[in-house]
Amino acid sequence: MKAFVTGTALVALGAVLTYTALLSFDQSTAERYQDGSVVLLDHATSWDTD
Repeated sequence: MKAFVTGTALVALGAVLTYTALLSFDQSTAERYQDGSVVLLDHATSWDTD
């Protein structure tokens, strides 16, 4: 039972950290839409500069 509680706590902590990271994500590399979704934007590369 202790292992289950520990595992659940670790999963919850990971979820909170992921959520916090998404909220504070650098806006220069992500585009946030009104529904809360985040789309990562590719950086321009040497073969994609149009």
